[in-house]
Amino acid sequence: MQEEWIDDCYDINYSGKIGIAAVFLLKKRNDATTNELENEKIEQALQQDFDDFTELFENMQLDVMKFGEKMKFSEAVANLENVSKKLKSENNYSCFICMFIGHGSDGCIKATDGKLDIHENILAKFMTHKCLEGKPKIFIFQACRGTKKNVKSDSSLSTLCDKEIKADGSDVLLCYAAWSGYVSYALTTNEYERGTQYL
Repeated sequence: MQEEWIDDCYDINYSGKIGIAAVFLLKKRNDATTNELENEKIEQALQQDFDDFTELFENMQLDVMKFGEKMKFSEAVANLENVSKKLKSENNYSCFICMFIGHGSDGCIKATDGKLDIHENILAKFMTHKCLEGKPKIFIFQACRGTKKNVKSDSSLSTLCDKEIKADGSDVLLCYAAWSGYVSYALTTNEYERGTQYL
């Protein structure tokens, strides 16, 4: 492996705000399967994460865009489009972080009146070549991905987390070479000896 490949890194401009952090707190109607006290605890935990991470991103010299209210599907999509337009129109940013805190299911984040598909409604808005091309974009989703639990159900435990619970897969970093439904690529025909584009 050639040394220059190892030394490649993103060029971050630290002279001002280094990038944008868009933080979404998507609250929804109370869940009929949980009691009022549990719903209140879950919403409190989500709000705390929202407050903590907006402060963290501000301390990291990121221009923070906060969306912390109940949002309909159409409102969430419009907010995402506004963030994407800002990234495309301003060339001085070096990175982008998008964080969703709320409720979800596998592949989706829940708005008050529908579900945002993570790939189609969120990621796709930031994958065009004109949106911080060649610069890092990080997406973080704090939400359920299903209904399975790591411990026996206990009404005293919130479905978000408990300090004594270690989630299955908590020590796993999962990396794919392609989006769902897409192929992965080797390098150009003359560069197969260098391996694949992803690795």
